[in-house]
Amino acid sequence: MHKTKIFFLFTLFCHNIFCSETPYKQLITFVRQPHLASWLDERHVFIGGVNGFEIIVPANNQSIQHEECHTGVYDIALNKTRTQYAISLNRKLKCYCTHDHKLLWKCTHTNTADVPITFNSQNENQVIYSYTNDYTLVPTKLHPNLLHKNVLHFAFPERGPISCKASETKIISFTQRNTRDLGIYIITENVCGLSELITKLRTRGCLNEIRYTPNGERIILNFQKEIQIHDVSDYGTNSVISIPTHSPYIAFDCYSDLFIAFLTQDNVVSYYNCCTEKVPAKTILPHFIERNTSEQSSHNTTNKRVSISPDGGQLLVVVSNTSIVIPIPLLTIFCGPEGAKTLLFLFCLTKHNT
Repeated sequence: MHKTKIFFLFTLFCHNIFCSETPYKQLITFVRQPHLASWLDERHVFIGGVNGFEIIVPANNQSIQHEECHTGVYDIALNKTRTQYAISLNRKLKCYCTHDHKLLWKCTHTNTADVPITFNSQNENQVIYSYTNDYTLVPTKLHPNLLHKNVLHFAFPERGPISCKASETKIISFTQRNTRDLGIYIITENVCGLSELITKLRTRGCLNEIRYTPNGERIILNFQKEIQIHDVSDYGTNSVISIPTHSPYIAFDCYSDLFIAFLTQDNVVSYYNCCTEKVPAKTILPHFIERNTSEQSSHNTTNKRVSISPDGGQLLVVVSNTSIVIPIPLLTIFCGPEGAKTLLFLFCLTKHNT
C-alpha cells in the first residue's frame, strides 16, 4: 500500500478514537428546503435552498454569512484547492473567496432557467456552465464568455449536472428524454460528441447524475436503483462495478479514490470502499428526519445533498428541512466491522494498562 495511504489510514484511526462522542450535529439555518451541501474547508460548510444560502461553522453553529434569494440557489462548485467557490442563481453566477467569503466576481447570463456549474480543473479561477434554449438540439463545444474572462460555457439540450475531469478540461453530462433515449456526452474546446461509455452501460434506467471521481480515473453514474462505476481508461464491460439498492439513490460524494458515500431515499448513508469494492458500513439518519420524496431527487436540483469533509471524517447531509453533520465510520470502512472492533478493543486495553 502506498505510504500516503498508510499515513491517511493512521490519521483516520486517530480521528475515530478522539472524535466527539456526539453521534450527529443538527445545524441551525434560515435556509428552507435545503438541497445543496458542501464543505468549503475544514471549518465551514455551505447550505443552499429555495430561499438563499448560508455559511456555517458546524462546531458551534455560528453563521458566518448568509444571503437571501427568492429564486433559490441551483448549484455550487468548488475549485480543486478550495480557495474559491461559485454559486448559480437566477440568471447570474457569483464567485467567492473561501478564506473570507468576499465576492470575487459575478456574471450575468441570458438563460431563463438556472444553469449547472463546475470549475475548470485546469484553471482555478474559471467556472464552466451549460445553457439551454429553444434552439439547442445538440451540444456545442466549450467557448469563452465574451463578457467575462473567468467563464466558459456551452449549449446543451437539457439541464442537468455537469462534471469536469481532474486532468484536463473535459466535461461530461447527459440527456435523457425517457429511459431508453439516453445520451452521454463529452465536451471540450475542440470536441463534442457521444461518449463510448454509452455502448457499455449495463442498464438504461433513469439516470440521475453522472460525475468524474476526484482523481478523474472513474466515472460514477447514479441510475437511482443502481450505481455504476466505470474505469475511464477501459470502457469494457468487465470493468463495470454495479452497486444495486432497494431504496433509490438520491446523492453521493467521493473522497479521493478511497471511498464513496451514498444517500438513499430511506435516509440511509452507505459507504463504498474503492479498494475492496465492498460496502462495509452504513449509517441510519436520526428518526426525526422526514423520509425523502421523489421530488428531492429530480432534475429540479443538482443532487449535491451530501458532502465529505476535507479530512474525510464527517459527512454533511441536507434532507427535507434538515441540515445535519454525522461522523463517518472510517475504521469500519477500511478495516471492516470485526477489524474495527478489534482495533478499538486493543486501544481501550492499552489505555487501561497505562
